[in-house]
Amino acid sequence: MIFMTSEGVSQIDSTKYKNPKLAITFSALCPGGGQIYNEQWIKAGIIMGIDGLWIYKALQYQDLYLENPDKEYNENSRNKYIWYSAGGYLFGIIDAYVDAHLSGFPVENIVFYGDENNYKLSLTIRF
Repeated sequence: MIFMTSEGVSQIDSTKYKNPKLAITFSALCPGGGQIYNEQWIKAGIIMGIDGLWIYKALQYQDLYLENPDKEYNENSRNKYIWYSAGGYLFGIIDAYVDAHLSGFPVENIVFYGDENNYKLSLTIRF
């Protein structure tokens, strides 16, 4: 059985706290900008790279569609990558917002107790 406890009551470290409104603003201005603000460097690179790839592919299929408008495949592929890009953009904004809210969460005081070979998860709700 694994127990998760927190040793003592800890306060949020205000020096590590990130402003969620700024994170949303940076992420809305540039995909991955909110992750850079939250100092999530790898996540920022992944979001920028994937969103950039999807925009590139949408533009590529747009050019193919303009060369041959009879090809419905090019139009459908362009639209698909536009939707992917919009979804990635929204994901980046939401992720930056959540990371900013959790930036001051005290993770160093969480201790796990349990047997390495026998894991169980339990949830206790008390009112």
